[in-house]
Amino acid sequence: MQDLKDMLDSIDKMISHIGVGWFVGILVGLAVVLGVRRLYYDRRADAEKAASDAEKEKTIQRVADEVRFWKVIYLRKVEKLSEKEIEQIINLGGGVDPKDSRERLERASSRNKGDTK
Repeated sequence: MQDLKDMLDSIDKMISHIGVGWFVGILVGLAVVLGVRRLYYDRRADAEKAASDAEKEKTIQRVADEVRFWKVIYLRKVEKLSEKEIEQIINLGGGVDPKDSRERLERASSRNKGDTK
């Protein structure tokens, strides 16, 4: 309780020394400086998050392209599929399992044949 009384006495002495107007001006100035500082750090954090999100998106795209590349090589070399079949599997969003992809391709081909008749 004594600390609070000492602080209030110090504030009272400051007000009597510099005046009420200057004291209020100092408080308002301090509030403005702290507000501007807060805005600056918030905007900087938003910019860092946006940059981080952009980098994450680039990484995801690069990994997806690499997975597609290796999937095409696997389907070409191991499954011995034609370029047209590979393209259809990739466009259908075929799963990682080649047998599942082949079954989906065959179902899609049979549906397309049924539509043309």
